[in-house]
Amino acid sequence: MAHTLKDIVAEMRRIIPDNAYYAITFTADESGKTQWSVQSRWVGFADGDPRTEIRAASLVYPDRMTKLWTDLREPYVVVNERAYLYIYLSVIGGNALVEQQLAEKWLPHIVEPTSVKKPGFFGYRPVSSFSETAFNRAPTAKQRMRVLKRDQYRCRICGRKAADHVDVELHVHHVKPWGKGGLTVDENLVTLCHTCHRGLDPHEDISLAIFLEPLDAESQRKQLSEGIKRYRAVRNSESGSKVVRTTTTGTTRPPSR
Repeated sequence: MAHTLKDIVAEMRRIIPDNAYYAITFTADESGKTQWSVQSRWVGFADGDPRTEIRAASLVYPDRMTKLWTDLREPYVVVNERAYLYIYLSVIGGNALVEQQLAEKWLPHIVEPTSVKKPGFFGYRPVSSFSETAFNRAPTAKQRMRVLKRDQYRCRICGRKAADHVDVELHVHHVKPWGKGGLTVDENLVTLCHTCHRGLDPHEDISLAIFLEPLDAESQRKQLSEGIKRYRAVRNSESGSKVVRTTTTGTTRPPSR
């Protein structure tokens, strides 16, 4: 193992041609809870339920993955040894290529098959990470206010606010309908006024998903950067705290190595 800081930095950027890798990302949310995502592949359905999938981490082409991160100007490290895995988890966070055997031994909860659901149209999260209210048809009063505040108390279609127009009544709308498997979670809810809500035709309009997550590269980069900063702050203040599984991102299955 390298001993100087310069050597460590160089080693944590080195891809070993004969190694296989998983692409894993660690961040923290605004509450300080650790989050992770991993490139994953479809394995099957849970107990025959098409709304609950089984997904497992998928090996990636390391050169292609690092090129993608580089093109997006996102930082990353390469983890080939246990000592560097410790540095990554306890200090750095963010994007990493983690050598297959290391990940399977020390991060089994990330790479092994897991029951997941799509909160809305994008990504996957482990079923165990959802609160009970995520499966209710209506949001709780606190969740409704949280979504309204996030959307600045205005309709995301027409832009009108109840504070400016006495006729405006604000609704919290499921972008992916609850009846079609959409969950009652913030990332699947958007604020609409009563006029725009009733005028939706069809009621399921995937174009509304643009209001849920920043899709441009700059917004994604900023979001990742903030998540990494929070992760490092948490790891610095709570050294040795247990990593909690909260999220997983699904993608198309990359070829096996």
